[in-house]
Amino acid sequence: MPVFKGSWPVTNWVHQSGPVWRAFNWTNNSQQVFVNGRLLQQLGWPNDYVSRQACACWNWLYIPYGYSCNDINPATMTIDVGNPSTNMPPWSFYYDAASTSLYMCLTNGFAPASALVEVSTEPGIFFDNTVSGWLYLKGLTFLHSSTLTVTYFGWPNVIVSYNGIIEDCEVSWGDGYGLFVRSNSRVSRCRVNHNGIIGVNSSAHTNILIEDSFVLSNNVRECHQNYARAVGLIPN
Repeated sequence: MPVFKGSWPVTNWVHQSGPVWRAFNWTNNSQQVFVNGRLLQQLGWPNDYVSRQACACWNWLYIPYGYSCNDINPATMTIDVGNPSTNMPPWSFYYDAASTSLYMCLTNGFAPASALVEVSTEPGIFFDNTVSGWLYLKGLTFLHSSTLTVTYFGWPNVIVSYNGIIEDCEVSWGDGYGLFVRSNSRVSRCRVNHNGIIGVNSSAHTNILIEDSFVLSNNVRECHQNYARAVGLIPN
């Protein structure tokens, strides 16, 4: 099965200290790092907009790892996470825009040179934005993306336009949404798993069929239930 990835292998890691490694001159606010296929825990905020939206316990998109809505400052309605690169738990990563550095914490004795390290860089993988649509996708795998780098709330890995068909495909490990479908589309025998916020989503569209598919273990970011879902079909 052909595999399309929105990530690149990264090999220029420099040992920082202990289990922490650093990639210099990294200018992409990457949302995902995989080590031998294992997703590392992102530290800090995915983007500046989300960091300013910790409004209340009932209305937030995303709370950084290690914090809760109880940490919201009542005066500023934000959470100060400091510099997470100074105290990283094993199997985590953090992007520091000020120093254009990507930090990765593994475990003592585990070196990146002995592993496949893939870092997401692309804002989605396959988008059909045509008005007519009628595209047919079959037997393809779409993995990894970095959409919250360029959007407030994330984009899908794959967009199927009007009258489209996607079958026998996998759409997984996107940082935002997995699959977005427009009117008169069909999703058959697909796997849409382990995406950051939403599995399958559609807004202001109708006449959509999802059949014989697995939509499992999405919302790996643990976003608020107002935003996260396995399947979201929202009429206009």
